[in-house]
Parts: sequence; C-alpha cells; structure tokens
Amino acid sequence: MMSPIFLILFLLFNLLISASVHATRFNIPRLSPIGPRISRNLDIVSELSVSDDNDDMETFFYTQTLDHFNFRPESYDTFEQRYMINSKFWGGANSSSPIFVYFGAEESLDDDIPIIGFLPNNGARFNALLLYIEHRYYGKSIPFGSAEEALKNGSIRGYFNSAQAIADYAEIIIHVKKNLHAENSPVIVIGGSYGGMLASWFRLKYPHVALGALASSAPILYFHDISPQDGYYSIVSKDFRSLKDSDELKDYLNALFCDAAQYNKPSTYPVNMICRAIDGNTNSGNDTLSKIFGGLVTYLGNSSCYINAFPNVFESSPGWSWQTCSELVVPMGIGNDTMFPPHPSNLSRYLQSCKVTYGVLPRPHWVTTYYGGPNIKLILQRFGSNIIFSNGLRDPYSIGGVLENISDTIVAVHTNNEAPLDGDLAVIGFLSDNALRFNALLLYIEHRYYGKSIPFGSREEALKNGSTRGYFNSAQAIADYAEIIIHVKKILHAENSPVIVIGGSYGGMLASWFRLKYPHIALGALASSAPVLYFDDITPHDGYYSIVSKDFREASKTCYRTIKKSWAEIDEIASKPNGLSILSKKFKTCKPLNDSDELKNYLDSMYSGAAQYNKPPTYPVNIICSGIDGSSSTDSGNDTLSKIFAGLFAYRGNKSCYINPPTNVSETRVGWRWQTCSEMVIPIGRGNDTMFPPDPFDLNSYIQDCKDFYGVPPRPHWVTTYYGGHSIKLILQRFGSNIIFSNGLKDPYSSGGVLENLSDTITAVHTVNGSHCLDILFANKTTDPVWLVAQREVEIKIIEGWINEYYDDLRNQHPNIARRALASSATVHSHHISPPDEHD
Repeated sequence: MMSPIFLILFLLFNLLISASVHATRFNIPRLSPIGPRISRNLDIVSELSVSDDNDDMETFFYTQTLDHFNFRPESYDTFEQRYMINSKFWGGANSSSPIFVYFGAEESLDDDIPIIGFLPNNGARFNALLLYIEHRYYGKSIPFGSAEEALKNGSIRGYFNSAQAIADYAEIIIHVKKNLHAENSPVIVIGGSYGGMLASWFRLKYPHVALGALASSAPILYFHDISPQDGYYSIVSKDFRSLKDSDELKDYLNALFCDAAQYNKPSTYPVNMICRAIDGNTNSGNDTLSKIFGGLVTYLGNSSCYINAFPNVFESSPGWSWQTCSELVVPMGIGNDTMFPPHPSNLSRYLQSCKVTYGVLPRPHWVTTYYGGPNIKLILQRFGSNIIFSNGLRDPYSIGGVLENISDTIVAVHTNNEAPLDGDLAVIGFLSDNALRFNALLLYIEHRYYGKSIPFGSREEALKNGSTRGYFNSAQAIADYAEIIIHVKKILHAENSPVIVIGGSYGGMLASWFRLKYPHIALGALASSAPVLYFDDITPHDGYYSIVSKDFREASKTCYRTIKKSWAEIDEIASKPNGLSILSKKFKTCKPLNDSDELKNYLDSMYSGAAQYNKPPTYPVNIICSGIDGSSSTDSGNDTLSKIFAGLFAYRGNKSCYINPPTNVSETRVGWRWQTCSEMVIPIGRGNDTMFPPDPFDLNSYIQDCKDFYGVPPRPHWVTTYYGGHSIKLILQRFGSNIIFSNGLKDPYSSGGVLENLSDTITAVHTVNGSHCLDILFANKTTDPVWLVAQREVEIKIIEGWINEYYDDLRNQHPNIARRALASSATVHSHHISPPDEHD
C-alpha cells in the first residue's frame, strides 16, 4: 500500500420569500417548519394541530449582547431578546428533569408556539421544562429599536447571522439554568428546518450546553455542491409526477407547487388536492391552463383574484432574503429532469444580484467552513454525539438532509498564539522532529494581529481604538486558521489529507478549541500546556502561584523560606527614609525605584518565569536557589536581601543593572494585555499558602482596570460560554474525540490543565518533572531526560492511531478516494502564555 503523506498542519497560535425564479437571482424557499403565509382554504388551516398549552407560557426578555465574537465598543451594545417558558410539566431543578429548548428560526415565536407540538406533547413524559427562544432580528427580538432600523444598512445588518444566533441561545440557556438553580439539568435543543440546522450546529458548537439535539427537516448538506443543485425541484416533481407546461405567473405557480410539496402533510395532502383538481377539472375547460387554474382554485379556495394581489410583506421575508444573501447560500437550481423549466444555479449571477441588493457579497462557503458538511459521516462518526436528524422524504429539502446514521449516537430518522511566527519557528521542534516519520507537510499559521499578520496596515493603526482592536480575539483567530487550512488543502489537491493541529499554551488552548469547533477540518489536536480550565472558578485562583511555590520548595526549603521572608523585609526597608535608594543600590536598578512594588513585581515575574520554564538541562529554579543558598559563602552578604540578589545574579548573569531597564514594549505584551482584558480573563491570584504576599484575585477591580484602560469591560464568562470548561469530563466523555492534553506538573499553568483522561480518545499525558510546552520544543538527544523522550513517543503513537483509523474509515467508505489519496496528512503550532507579569 502506498505510504501516506500526512498533511500535519501545525497551527501557529501565538498567543419566503416565495420560491420564484427571477432573471437576476434564484430565491431560496423559506426554511420554516410551518409554511409560508399564503391565504389558504380555511379547511386546510383547521387541520393543523394547535397546542392548548399557551396559557401556561410566561414571557421574559433577556438583555442580549449584540456581538458575541468581537470586542469593539459597539459590540457591547445590547437588545432585548424574547424567550418563553412553560413550567407546567417540570419536575424541578433537583429532579434531574431535562430542559427542552425550541430554537425559533426565521419568524416570530408567536407563529411557532401554537403549531409546534413536540415539546408540550412530550413535556409530561419527561417532566421537562419547556424553553422557547426567539431568533435575533425576528418577532420582538429586534435590535436597534425597529425592523426598519435593524435592516437599514450593512453595518447593523451584519450582526444578523446564525453564529450570533446560536451564541444568543447559549447565553439564554445558561442564564435560565442559573436562575432556576438547574445547572445540572440536561438540555435537549429542538428545531425544524432552518431551526433544525441551528439545533444540530448548536450541539456541535456548544456540546457543553446541550446534551443532544433533534434536527427536523434540516438540510445541512444543501451547501457547497454537497447535494445535487436540482434536488429540491426533483423531489417536488416526483411528488406531483405530472405536468409541464410572463414570468410573473410562472413564478407564482412555481411557489405554489413547491409550497404544496414542502408542506404536503396529512390529512389534506395539498399535492393530492391540486392534482385531483387538475386531473378532474371539467368546469373551467379541458385545455392545459384551465386545468392548472382548477388546481389553484381548489388549493387556495375561491377568491376574487390570485396572482400579483397586494401582499403583506411578512417580517420573515426581508430577514430570510438577507440571510440567504450573506451566509445561507443554498445552491438551488432546476435541471432538465423536473416538471419545471430548466434554470441551473448560477453562482456568479447570484453573488452579483446579492451585491446589488445589499452592497456586500455573500460568502458561499461560510457554512461548510464554520459548521462542516463535506464528508460528514467520515468526520462525525468519531466526533460528536446525540443528534437526531429527522426527515420526510417527500419534503424537497430532504435532498440536503442527513438520511443515514452517522454513528450509534448521531442517527437519521425518516419516513419513506500571542507572538510573531518567527520566534516560534526557532524553538518549536515537534513538527520538524517528526515530519519524516509521518511524511508530513508542515504548515505554520500566524495569529492575526501578531508578526506580519497585522490588519489595517500597521500595529499602531490596528490597536489604536476599540473599533479596530475589537476584531482581535480567539474566535476570529481559529476561523482564520480554518480558512487557511482549507485553502492550502485545496491548492495542493489534498482534500482527503487528515489534519492534526498543534499548539502550546494559549496556542494549545486554540488547538483544543479548534478540534471542538472545527472537527470537519482537524482530525485531532495536540494541546501542550493548555490551561483550558483556568477560567471562571473552575480552577483555584491561587493554583498558578501554589505550583511556583511548590517548585521552589522542592528545589530547596531554605531557598523557599528566604524568598517568603524577603517580601516583608523589602517593605520594611522601603518604608524608611531613603529606603528606596537603599533598595535601588542593593539590587542595582537601572533607575531609582519609585516604590517597592517595582522591585517586588520584578522578582515575582522572575520566580514565576523560572518555574514556568524550568526545563533541562539548566533548570532555572535550581540556579536561583543555588545562588540564594550559596550567598553566605560569597561577598554578597548573609542578610535576606543579599541572598535574594545573589539568586537574581545567578539567574540573570553579571549585568550593569537589572530592575526597570529601558525596554521596548513587545508586541506580544501589548497584544496579550488586550486579550486578557477582553476574553482571556484568567483569574490568577495569590492566597496565604504560597511564598508570595497574599493578593487575591478581585474580579470587580480587574474589570474596572480594563475598562479604564481600553474603554470596554472584559467578558469574564465568554470563554466558558463559547468553548466550555465546566464539568468538562461529564460533557466531553460522550462528545468529541482525538485531543491530547499534555502537561508538565512543574508548570504553574498545569493547575488549569486537563490532567486526567476525559474519554478513550480525549487523553491526558503528563510528566511529573515537565515544564511549560516542553514536549513540543526541539528534541535534544544529548540532554533530554528519559521521561521527556517517553512522553513525546506516547503522543506520537496516539496521533499515528488517529491517522491509521482515519484511513481505514476512508477505505471502507470511499475506496476509490482512499486509493487516489496522496498519502498526505496535516498539523498546526503555537506559542506560550507569559506569566502574570511579563519578565525580561
């Protein structure tokens, strides 16, 4: 067998409208579980099953963030989003009863609730709380005060998309669970059509919020040529099985026939109704068009007029028009084998028409890039769980649905880093060290706003205000990586090459989050020293400094005691007349100290950095402690502060001065400061049980400091809302796969790392003596300890297993593709998180 070339991309992470045919654009039939608002025969409407539980519904409004993914000043604007709760059946927070959440789609909740019966019909059986959430920009959940204002231009219309919508749902679900003290109640999300797409995507993107999803009639594969473009109209034609026969009349009939087929439900069966009238018509005449008119009258009832009446423009029409002209580009056309006149999909014309209408081009591949779609079975059979895709095969949109089981738990039911790239390449050796073993392509991607990947022309311009700085965040960064990986695979014709993403520290966090958010792009992730649990209150605030202290205590108890004693002595001397001058002279500062905190912060950073990067063969902690403990035998003196200076001298070497030298502020420091003041709120504090002075983390003070500095407050819970973290083992043991969390237990950030296996395929690999990102640095055959060599070998064997399993799956499902596949594969890298205070 041809040996594969594994494209291992090492991520460098430093830190309805009615269905009508127009000459310009082919409109996409609305994805609604209810059907279009067309005047119907009242007998038909009366057949609908209407819920009797509306009286039990309570209405609430949640103050929702306008923009979840950027941190520009306008991103913090809010609007009132409507949600409704029916607690009639709920067993209560302590009963482990579930919460059923219905995702409103492209219409008002008022339209959905009387019709959607699945939730109340099954509420009693599950003792479930029923939660209904309205989609932004619909119903009473309109930003900017009114629908006219919200849709008037591209700047405010740009917040109207599915990614923002499912982030809204996450916020509200978490809010409701917290208010009801129901944090442990499982959540099942439910939606139909476009709402079904949202439900399935929500489960994939927010597995920490939703236990499972029911996606009814969700055509998630009707993108990017995955499904035949004429699939919708082929099924409409199949449903009718007859007919074939300006444009204004044809458009109207087109919409009528599609509507009847899409919503062809018992007991009336509109398709049968129309066809019986067409086949049996005698009153209006026997010619073809008289028969067509007879079908129209039977379906719509007797009316004074039909086509081009004065229609009401429903709120869903302009909203759905925008969504299909921005992200939901369903490439729908009409081929030669339907009952309709041929009208192939023309993407170029579609793009141009949307640009003329809205001033911006659609993104036709955005859905498959962000949510996935191609090779869905190959990807999701080993990633993801607990999704039901239900379809009716007479629904034209079922052509784009999932019609076969993807895995045992994803089932189909149907009826009939924060620094420039240059610095990393010099030290990150895991890729190049193992490239030959895998025959791998190595891809390094720079993080936006770092190195040479600066938007707006320069770093100064990019960071000068909140509007330009607001695009600088992790969600945008991993979306960048997705775009580049897809681009590289395409130009190399390596679409079937598996991708392994690799990162260290912040980059390791990005690698693990990338695998969770983009499983259709990355087969697996190696996340080295990634403190993904150091958010909210998941990890003790003093975890970082506790390990720094432990490292020094294990190196030398006398050294540890000297450091612990030194802080009070520094303050005591600083409080005396000329005390700061004495300290400045003793520690050879580059300029006189303004206060004792300058010295203490420097020493804090030095000790933290030594512990975080305490790697062989030098082991900086040992060097510092050797200097401190050996001070009595040198000219430095035997007092505490002389010992501290001796440790500094041993670590830094002989310099003309040490503390507060003139320095250029690095781009890493500038960038990371913004990131930790926007999304990466890592609550590091110091308790009473470390060798440092107590300094508890104060969230209120932190928020105020960031707001004073940047003009906007941080979002301290954003990471756990978007990426997860709470109850990580409970969530990920049945969702997700192929992530290695590697740690060295002497690394202070390991306190926020994943240190135990979450499942058979989400594994923790750690070493007792390892330090920060040590496993992904260049190997040194002379000085690397045996335990480090063994750690790397374990990681390599796990990755080999992923790739072998992938190719086995590919051979079983797509034998021709597997034979042709350029044995290619793929990986990606990152940088480190600096300790809480930057050191030299």
